[in-house]
Amino acid sequence: MARLLFFLLALVCPGAAEWEDLSMSMLQVEKSIVKQPWELRNFTGVCFHKTGTFLLKELVFRVMKTMGAPFAKFGYVIVPTYGISLHYNAPFKVIDDMYTLEEADRDERERTPRVVGFVRDPAVMVASAYCYHKRGEEPNNVEFNPPGMAGWLLNASVQEGLPYVALRMLRVTEAMVETFEKPRNSTIVVHYEELTGSAEGFDREVTRMLDWWFEGLTSIETRQTALEAARGADLNRHPEDIDQHSNPDSCEEETLRQMDRLLPADLLETYRDFQKRMGYPATI
Repeated sequence: MARLLFFLLALVCPGAAEWEDLSMSMLQVEKSIVKQPWELRNFTGVCFHKTGTFLLKELVFRVMKTMGAPFAKFGYVIVPTYGISLHYNAPFKVIDDMYTLEEADRDERERTPRVVGFVRDPAVMVASAYCYHKRGEEPNNVEFNPPGMAGWLLNASVQEGLPYVALRMLRVTEAMVETFEKPRNSTIVVHYEELTGSAEGFDREVTRMLDWWFEGLTSIETRQTALEAARGADLNRHPEDIDQHSNPDSCEEETLRQMDRLLPADLLETYRDFQKRMGYPATI
């Protein structure tokens, strides 16, 4: 069973492919350490659709491998599960699309983690989701291909498709805003725009993450080594790794320009309110 779960995670997290050998070697090197960081603290990464889900998972994998944490210490939770949710109570956990105030309360009661929340301009999340699913990515995603509508978006006009996607994104954008507009003491927020905008921004935001998670548990040198490993996931440094999870900038920009014309007035105002509450300028 463990081998099957490892295979499934490797499909969506390429960084898992070389996990076991490296983890074992690191554990052997550090076997004299009485307590590992994951034995002293829980670490939660939270993302929502189009806030950098695959990037967050890749970062967590790279950091864990650097520190010698075995695969069994990683948890991934998404609803629907798509057959890849596992290890809910693992010390390293990524929560995808389902983090709400209630979930945050539960996590704090049961695990007292340090949380890193990935956020993004809510309007850009809609534009990104539209471009992504319009070209047929994630055909099994039930949010955008519910029963009886599979493939509908592929043939829909932008006048039909964009309001549809904005409505389907309402659940996750609302959860993001309500949970992270005023972060708790257990939480820091990482803005996708800062993380991905430049190599310098990437280093700055990842360093914040590492310090938040591991300060007092690991040395500065260890965190620097983790940062160096994390840089392998920075597309500013490695543009050759850009894949189907990224959209052409031109598509997202054109979609944003059409939102104020195509979204129903009440839905448009909702997304404008979300932008304001998250500190983003009104762009729609």
